[in-house]
Amino acid sequence: CIGAFVLAFNRKAGYSLPPFDFSVPGVTSISMDLHKYGYAAKGCSVLLHRTHEVRKSQFFVSTDWTGYNAINTTILSTKPGGPVAGAWTAFNYFGQEGYIKISQDTMLSTEKFIEGIMSIEGFYMLGKPITPLVAFAHEKYDVFQIADEMKSLGWFLTSQLSSDVAPANLHLTVTMAHKGVEDDFLRDLATAVENVKKGFRLRKLKDDATTTIVKKLVSNMSAETLGKVSEKLGISGGETPKKLALISRLLDELPNDVTQPMLLDFMSDFYTLKD
Repeated sequence: CIGAFVLAFNRKAGYSLPPFDFSVPGVTSISMDLHKYGYAAKGCSVLLHRTHEVRKSQFFVSTDWTGYNAINTTILSTKPGGPVAGAWTAFNYFGQEGYIKISQDTMLSTEKFIEGIMSIEGFYMLGKPITPLVAFAHEKYDVFQIADEMKSLGWFLTSQLSSDVAPANLHLTVTMAHKGVEDDFLRDLATAVENVKKGFRLRKLKDDATTTIVKKLVSNMSAETLGKVSEKLGISGGETPKKLALISRLLDELPNDVTQPMLLDFMSDFYTLKD
């Protein structure tokens, strides 16, 4: 849903990009969901194969059924045509020149975001973005709390957990919808940091204390205990609190063998019929 349309049309727009397609030895297939940067309806994707022989592994063929010979080109034997028609409409509406113009506008917005984010003290970029995907972290303040503050100001930022190669960070997927709102976003981001700064000491102590308590439950966590912990955190019954900084911090700091059953329990509650 990102790479194929972004890379292909950014290259057509004149941006310098490393080779990524069938020109690279070893690349045998290219997949793309059309709903994000193709600006089509969800539910329609494209899978390109390097060769006829590679493509044949995608098909399902059965000749031993008593009804008729069955051959399906996709995982679904029957699928709706609506998303395909929607994608066809989007392609014809934008056309090659339209997608190139979208790439140009989107990259200009991305450059404005990067410059503005870097101008706010404490923020730094992860990597060197060459596409409209941006990840950034803060040297001092909790990015999960910053995300909550931004949500209260009308912006939704994707919070990404830390890993062996990167700290917890905030993620932007820039599209043509962001054209013209860059200054508003950057103003509110600076405000969000200031708000977190004002309440930083109290909130951080609360986060640390809760994390310590939950970690002590890890070694002998039963299903009953798990349910009680989830309830205390406000993530039971298929509902989540309006502010997610505490939840995100716990998911970031606790080991996977603890967070996985917590998330599984939450999803199970979410799909459970309530009285």
